[in-house]
Amino acid sequence: MSLVHTTAGLAERELQSRRYIHLDHGVISAVVGVLEWAAISAVGLVSGLPSQFLYRNNVTDLNVALGVGVTAAFLYVLLSAKLGLYQIPYLLAPSRSLLKVALAWGCTIALILLILFMLKVTAAFSRDSISMFSVLALGCLIAGRLAINGLARKMIADKVIAGQPAVIIGEASELSQWSAAELMINFGVVETARVVLSPSENALSDRSVRTAIERALELSKNTKAEEFVVAIRWAQSSLLEAVQECLRSSPLRVRLLPDEFMRAVLDQQRSVSCSNLIQSIELQRPPMRALEQLIKRTLDLVLVIVGLVAIAPLLVFVAVAIKCDSAGPIIFKQRRNGFNGQQFTIYKFRTMFVTEDGPDIVQARRNDSRVTRVGSILRRTSIDELPQLFNVLLGDMSLIGPRPHALAHDDKFKPAIANYAWRHHVKPGLTGWAQIHGHRGETRGVAAMYKRVEFDIWYINNWSLGLDFLILVRTFWALFKNEAY
Repeated sequence: MSLVHTTAGLAERELQSRRYIHLDHGVISAVVGVLEWAAISAVGLVSGLPSQFLYRNNVTDLNVALGVGVTAAFLYVLLSAKLGLYQIPYLLAPSRSLLKVALAWGCTIALILLILFMLKVTAAFSRDSISMFSVLALGCLIAGRLAINGLARKMIADKVIAGQPAVIIGEASELSQWSAAELMINFGVVETARVVLSPSENALSDRSVRTAIERALELSKNTKAEEFVVAIRWAQSSLLEAVQECLRSSPLRVRLLPDEFMRAVLDQQRSVSCSNLIQSIELQRPPMRALEQLIKRTLDLVLVIVGLVAIAPLLVFVAVAIKCDSAGPIIFKQRRNGFNGQQFTIYKFRTMFVTEDGPDIVQARRNDSRVTRVGSILRRTSIDELPQLFNVLLGDMSLIGPRPHALAHDDKFKPAIANYAWRHHVKPGLTGWAQIHGHRGETRGVAAMYKRVEFDIWYINNWSLGLDFLILVRTFWALFKNEAY
């Protein structure tokens, strides 16, 4: 088993990555879709002018023309998305898409004619206008595709647009088939590190395979990778299963590339179907898509900013009370594992005489002598957790998610509880599904922690905005039970 990773130039890549405008496939597709929708709508409006001049001698009644343009734009974008015309391989290679663009536009015009006939408004949008609309819009779509191709390639070459940073894992024979340009054009990824695996008859029990993949997991954190791309012969089922099993602890997307045999089959199919796309298989999807993460992050920021403004006087009062009550810092800081196992510093109001942050940490117990007088009040009311709003503001945490544990406790329970690492598939939260079901405070053993982890994993697998709102509301109710100590 050999392990190779791209250390040469890696620091330079990380430095350059800060200058990139990171656009994933979804964002680029959306931008192109909106531009094509706007172009078709505008052409529809312009194409209605001949009917107005020739048959009505005025330009005041263009509602039908605008309606035709907007409707046609909507139908075309819908058909194009269905045909995959907004995928990066099509956008970067017009020769692959022009025939399908013409086909989608032809179907759109046919549907528009049917709609006009059914609504009996063909007089308001004459045959001259329809002909003009069909030709001009198709010309705009083709010209736009050519312009987008040239612009996108230039921006990629100038490193203005970068693909998704990815760690590449696979066999040397398969990895050699994919150049950096092919990975970018076909899959939209930029290699940040590479792990080369040697074939193994029983990879599931091969410790060297697991060691290599664990190294890949570490590289994904160090290089800020956003997904894993796997290039393994599909016949190597044992090796593929081992890779899947080990990567389950990561929240990142995992994609499997077609091997040499499958590419040969796809080449034959493309010659028949005229489709030049190379497809990958998604072995693992992230718990939340990019849009869902954006929505959750926006909600966090809005609520946190409003909350901090509202409780600012309380924060000042508590800080003064802590300082007057006992010696030591006002804010207690401790390292925790966050999303994808990335370490961050969590903030709390200090409630004890000690500030432990090491390999041995003793959890707080009822009637703990280490708790200060003010600290006991803060812990009962959970006010000591309020500084974590700044963790949410910084992006280390979310309002709702699995509670982060001290590093010592992660090290203790991770080997003992299967799927414990799944807790890091989302950002940790101030409160969570486990907490509103009574699993808060001290965990006396593996059994108690196992129950808490069960609730955390359920939350990750069933996340929705509605669930977050439910947890937020029930958290305020749970605070009145005074279960913390």
